[in-house]
Amino acid sequence: MSSSGFTALSDEALEGILTKHARRESRAEPVEVEFKSDFDGSPAAWLDVLKHVMAMANSGGGSIVFGVAPDGDRSGMARTLLTTFDPANITNKLRRYTPARVTTAYRELVIDQQRLGFLLVEGSRAINVFESDGNFRNPS
Repeated sequence: MSSSGFTALSDEALEGILTKHARRESRAEPVEVEFKSDFDGSPAAWLDVLKHVMAMANSGGGSIVFGVAPDGDRSGMARTLLTTFDPANITNKLRRYTPARVTTAYRELVIDQQRLGFLLVEGSRAINVFESDGNFRNPS
């Protein structure tokens, strides 16, 4: 994903990501796209998203698409994530683990009566690293 104008991607460009990569029974997620069925806001879910945000920033940018399973099945999201993935909120979450500044934008589209979210990550000019580990309690 080009770093210039990434936040201004058209609806058609976002739909193009789905057409190209989110196909039922698809087994190949490209490096610049990550699919998530939904987001529950748990510490584990946040750490997983932040890991992908940093990896995408370090590799030229990308998109995390919510409402699409890793196998390409489009299930949609149960609720909006507009406030959850506000760029200021992501920056605050990242600051717990790194001083890196990563530029993000979040958009949602309704396609075929399914809400899909696109967390867009701009490529960084420098390699960013985590300076502290993310810890959470997993009951399992």
